[in-house]
Amino acid sequence: MGGQTSKTRKFTLENEEPRNVIKVSDEVVSRLRKSMEEVRKKAAAEQPPPLYTGELERQPPPFYHYEPSLTSLKIRQDAVDNLKKNDQYWENRIKDLERRHDKMRVIMEEEFTKAMEDLRVEKLREPSQCSEICPDIKKNVVDCYKMYSREPMRCAKEVQAFTACVDSNRVTIVEEARCTVKAS
Repeated sequence: MGGQTSKTRKFTLENEEPRNVIKVSDEVVSRLRKSMEEVRKKAAAEQPPPLYTGELERQPPPFYHYEPSLTSLKIRQDAVDNLKKNDQYWENRIKDLERRHDKMRVIMEEEFTKAMEDLRVEKLREPSQCSEICPDIKKNVVDCYKMYSREPMRCAKEVQAFTACVDSNRVTIVEEARCTVKAS
């Protein structure tokens, strides 16, 4: 208790028998009261001052207007810039594809006109010079269809024979055309 600060201690005594009552002198009681008052004063001194005074309570509460922060403005601007870049990229890409398509179209048209000129230059058979392909087998197919007009599946063998004949003649004609083109 002398030079050192002491902590307040609480003692609780329960006395069930009135014979064993502890008597305390008035000096001890006054010292206890003084120490209690000192503890209350220290606690009041250690508390921080109030955050506002009575004058602030009289003023109306502040009104805060939302203004986007710099970071949200920057994020929004970056998003807009990214969208513009993306739009520009795809516009350029579409223009490039259109240019390529136009080049391909021009090349294809040139190739087509060349092929048409080659066909005009070559000596093609006139229709009077062309003979009918597989006339006997064709006649068999027509006769079969006439005979079995309600059952066309019965003519399958004749149709297959005609198809084979046409394919073989087509190969022969193409080979002859190649040989004449190579010769010239």
